[in-house]
Amino acid sequence: MLLLGTDNAGKSTLVEQIKKIEGLSKKQVKKLPPTIGLNIAKITKYQGEFVFWDVGGQASLRKLWQKYITEANGVVFVIDGSDESRFDEVREVIDGLWTRRGLDDAGLPVVKGSGDLEDESLESTLADLPCLFLLNKNDSPDFKGIETIQRKLELSNINCIESVCLPVSALDANGVDAALSWIYRSVYENSLWWGFGVLG
Repeated sequence: MLLLGTDNAGKSTLVEQIKKIEGLSKKQVKKLPPTIGLNIAKITKYQGEFVFWDVGGQASLRKLWQKYITEANGVVFVIDGSDESRFDEVREVIDGLWTRRGLDDAGLPVVKGSGDLEDESLESTLADLPCLFLLNKNDSPDFKGIETIQRKLELSNINCIESVCLPVSALDANGVDAALSWIYRSVYENSLWWGFGVLG
């Protein structure tokens, strides 16, 4: 499972919270500095082994994401739902990864945009993966709300096999159990279709 998102969205805090929920860590979860490199969690469930890859989200590190996409069985894209000043940047990052579904002038379904991935085959890879958009920091008074974030980032028309938006607080674990349930179910079901072993 590949965790993507801009820096300071809360990916590393989320991974530490997952480790705590799944009994891999007893440390108190606190806000962490942005990841440089990788932060990994391996979780064994009855469906198989799930590996969570938290890849740094700074602009200088985003080109590295492409190396991990081909190994992923699903994507969690973490968004800081309290920082509206970065919504335009987040949308650009999303547009650089996924194409969008829409309608042409005749009202027929069409895929719009092409993303910015250097290897075009990665776009089809992403389209075949389930994607969870986690709207983080819903514990903040500045959280903008699910409908507002979905509308501003146009998350309802992402071109992928399955997607959902869930609000969470990585810091206090609010909503993380529901997110994990979705991940385990959707990635497992998708892996049955493609015949994957370890679920990353």
